[in-house]
Amino acid sequence: DPFGPKTQAGLYGIYADSQSGLTIRNLGVAGAYEGITWVNVDQSTIAGDSFGANGNNGIYLLNGADTNTINGNTASNNTGYGIYLLTNCQYNTLSNNMTNSNSASGIYLNDNSDRNTISNNVSSSNSSSGIFMQSNTTYNTFCGNTANSNAAYGIFMAASSNSTIMLNNVFNSNTIAGIRITNSNFCSVRMNDVSGSDTGIWLTGDANSNTISKNNL
Repeated sequence: DPFGPKTQAGLYGIYADSQSGLTIRNLGVAGAYEGITWVNVDQSTIAGDSFGANGNNGIYLLNGADTNTINGNTASNNTGYGIYLLTNCQYNTLSNNMTNSNSASGIYLNDNSDRNTISNNVSSSNSSSGIFMQSNTTYNTFCGNTANSNAAYGIFMAASSNSTIMLNNVFNSNTIAGIRITNSNFCSVRMNDVSGSDTGIWLTGDANSNTISKNNL
């Protein structure tokens, strides 16, 4: 644990800025404000690590952190998000991570964090949504994820057009809806299991030209 209370902003377990080629593997961080923060870090790897019980986010990428691999980590029981990509974080791969029981959403993509691949993650029992993206976060692909028993949605897309949710995602038993799409156009939602929620797939606002097919409701 870093020295200081986990409520202290700027208390990082691991911090890097404007680097490339980093590998963080098989470490555990608890009790920091941010478990790991990468600012404009590219072509790097976070793998097999644990980031839990932190005062804000578990894994936090921001300001153009591109082409990174986030694989096989646990980012659970954090006060903020399990994994958070903020502002122009693109071409990242998030796979095989556990982001459960966070006080916000399990995985959050925000503010032009485009063209990321999110696959085979488990993001359940979070206090908001399993997966949440908003603010012109586009061209992202989601496949093989499980996001069950979240307090709001399995996956919530807001102002996130041209994204694909397909192939064996499971969004079951979420309180409001399995999938919510609002103000997002030209998205494809295919071959997902969205049973057991109050609403299976919910389109609201300006949600036009979306393709919804072969989902289990």
